[in-house]
Amino acid sequence: KKVVAHVLTFNSEKTIRHCLEALTQQELPKDFELKITLSDNCSSDKTLEVAREFSAKVQITEHKTNHGFSKGYNLAIQDALSSGADYVLALNPDVALAKDAITEMLKGFSQDSRVGMCCPKLYRANSSLTAIEPKCFDSTGMYITPELRHFDRGSQELDKGQYEKAQF
Repeated sequence: KKVVAHVLTFNSEKTIRHCLEALTQQELPKDFELKITLSDNCSSDKTLEVAREFSAKVQITEHKTNHGFSKGYNLAIQDALSSGADYVLALNPDVALAKDAITEMLKGFSQDSRVGMCCPKLYRANSSLTAIEPKCFDSTGMYITPELRHFDRGSQELDKGQYEKAQF
């Protein structure tokens, strides 16, 4: 099965190296293939220069115009699905995944056939994308209220083990 992990960048010079290092070190189950893609929305800093250091493992697309967040990811998801991806991970450039993050997310899909989206625990981090201590959540997923408002579950809470179980 094929997983496409996509990073959309715009002036992400300060974090992209840490993000791509973590992505290229992912440990997936043996029957899964990981393809890493990156598209840049016309960065004016050294984002692309840093990203090109990973060009042996990362497919890079340079947009000539800034498509913005939503359209940038929609284009990437469309490309991933067109190339036969079974799963698509939309990853911001200021996130560094644990080595088993994608494997753990894949487990979420296998636990219930109704699952269409997974999110790992996201911690607040320093400039090198290392979790700050004590560990404080940025998000443990999103939830939607009956009024159709969305919120980050666990945002700003200290990690005391309260989100160790998958929630459906």
